[in-house]
Amino acid sequence: MSRLSAVLVGAALSLLLSAGVLASTPPAETLERAAQALEAELAELKLPPGQGAAPDEGAPAAFKAADEAGWDLLIELQDAGIVVPPQAQMVLQLMPPPGSTARRPSADDYAAGINALRQSTVQTPPATVSPISPGAVTSDTTDTSTTIAAAAVAVALLGLVIGCGALWRGRRHDHLASIACTDGLTGLMNRRQFDFDVDTTTQRGRSCTAALMIDVDHFKSFNDTYGHACGDDVLRRVSETINQNLRRGDIAYRYGGEEFSVLLPGTDNDTAEIVAERVRHAISMIPLDCDVHVTASIGVASGPSSQLDSVVMAADTAMYGAKSAGRNCTTVDGSDGLSALV
Repeated sequence: MSRLSAVLVGAALSLLLSAGVLASTPPAETLERAAQALEAELAELKLPPGQGAAPDEGAPAAFKAADEAGWDLLIELQDAGIVVPPQAQMVLQLMPPPGSTARRPSADDYAAGINALRQSTVQTPPATVSPISPGAVTSDTTDTSTTIAAAAVAVALLGLVIGCGALWRGRRHDHLASIACTDGLTGLMNRRQFDFDVDTTTQRGRSCTAALMIDVDHFKSFNDTYGHACGDDVLRRVSETINQNLRRGDIAYRYGGEEFSVLLPGTDNDTAEIVAERVRHAISMIPLDCDVHVTASIGVASGPSSQLDSVVMAADTAMYGAKSAGRNCTTVDGSDGLSALV
């Protein structure tokens, strides 16, 4: 059984058990509550002993409220499977309409009905044989409370299924989206996400953004000399080091192969240069099991966010300038040319 199935089965059992408790109110308690309600109604109507008067158009609003309350009580008793005594039925049934010659129940009728309810033993309607299946015993009175409880369970369970399904689909969608934008080896955002973020930032065009292009020096020799396992370890360690030395809000990406990129929102060349040097120095201090020394060349550029494509190209050009300057250095793109920092 799947985890989702187990959750649904457990929830269904819990709902069924709770529904059984709610639907099991003893009939004797229902009878007593009905008697107490009639007493309160009698006190409200303030009827004198004797015959009740025929209702007319000018009947007080209290009588109309009593009609509705009495009818609700009668339905509740019948729904509980209780055979209502005739004396109680007389005061619980709807009152005669205006203009009728039928008399309204009196205070004496109320007293008799209340007494009959309290002295009544709980009876169930006589069983009958179903004509569809001979010998099968059915009840003339449907247990509406049980039916309502079962319907509530069904609705709640359906809602639970729909909710769990939506939750599962949402998490599945988030998981797939995360896979689509994450580099499997390093855990950084991948080139696809980088291109998307560049396009989004360019469209917004607010303030300025800086970009770092980072390339691991002599990476091919790591793979050729120590194997791809060592090369993969170098890439993982470099990506971790880059992330650990960025500011909050800066985003690192694996641009491709041994090349990484970083976007620094709201940052100019001077601040981006400081971040780049911190990253470069930390990379040069990475300890590796394969006993090699890792360095990186970094290019820095900044400009209006609306021109971020050009900023990235400038940072890439600056990175190649760092390679030409001897590697393991940071080169900053500027209006007065490239300046190398070693």
